[in-house]
Amino acid sequence: MPKPPAALPSSRQTPSVSEAPDSPLAGIPAKRVTLREIAVRAGLHVTAVSMALRNHPRISASTRARVQALASEMGYRQDALLSALCRYRSRLVRRSALAWINAFHRGIGERVHLYGEYLRGARKRAEELGFGLLEIELGPGSDMSIERARTILRTRNISAVLIPPQPLGHRLDLQWNELAAVAFGYSFAEPRLHAVVPNQYTSTQTIMTELRASGYRRIGAYVDEQVDRRCNHHWMAAYWVDYHAHSETDRVPPLVYRPDSRNPGKLRAWVKREKVEVVLVIGNVDAPLDLPPRIEKVYHSVNSTQPERAGVDENGLLTGATAVDMLVGMLSRQEIGVPKHPHRVLIDGFWQPGNLKRKPASRS
Repeated sequence: MPKPPAALPSSRQTPSVSEAPDSPLAGIPAKRVTLREIAVRAGLHVTAVSMALRNHPRISASTRARVQALASEMGYRQDALLSALCRYRSRLVRRSALAWINAFHRGIGERVHLYGEYLRGARKRAEELGFGLLEIELGPGSDMSIERARTILRTRNISAVLIPPQPLGHRLDLQWNELAAVAFGYSFAEPRLHAVVPNQYTSTQTIMTELRASGYRRIGAYVDEQVDRRCNHHWMAAYWVDYHAHSETDRVPPLVYRPDSRNPGKLRAWVKREKVEVVLVIGNVDAPLDLPPRIEKVYHSVNSTQPERAGVDENGLLTGATAVDMLVGMLSRQEIGVPKHPHRVLIDGFWQPGNLKRKPASRS
């Protein structure tokens, strides 16, 4: 009479690749635990187990917790190579897509060069990884409603979204528990998502270092309060650190204004009163500045289309590409929903000298 099949061994009975405690493979099961084995132990269908391990909202929280605890006890580890192969095969059948959801004014990327670079960098990287990038416009000038946007995501089976800079205080009523999401910058506050951010603090430090190396001592910041607030005050934080790191003779208090209260007269009076040698423009870089010819200008954000301007190129193309890399990695790890501990990836910019002149040596 044939013997009945032996029961599945628990993770405690499964022999390890190496029993030596100092081996790098110590504790790794010699035989990989499968979803089917977990399903047998849990008394569930293998599809339900797969969804529970991915934190799918259609599986109850209690069942997800039970399955995940059981998988951990059995020593289950996701097979990264197999997962990558499955994703590759699925894209052969149907091209996967990511969504770009913009709630700012339509065409904001054409008016704000950095935002346009975010989009171009993201689209290029998505294409390289085999994904399409669907743009969804929700801001003024668009007839798209949030309800229709949710329907588009659901019917096209899009579960990964990029959130570019948004109007301050704006909220997007999406099904966040069903999405992997990465934001740009600090303007999108709720819910708190993983984000890729230009390193504005380091950019300010770079500008101040380059200006002092060019002989300038009286460096004044002309600051749009809203722009600095959108960047979590990182521009001004670095400026104030530099301010207090130098003697009083080299300190220039910044001139801060609201976007609706720019005053050329105040700007000229401030430059004269503080004996400003060079103005650091933090704000609308395209607005005209009525300054004496002897006063140099440097900008918080520049780009290669304006090579004559001095300032920091915030590396928008790389920022966009990095956001896609981060998002695709989340998909591969099946990280869906609002993260418990959001990550911030900082992207350094680089100095563009433009036509900045060295300060002439003072006559003795």
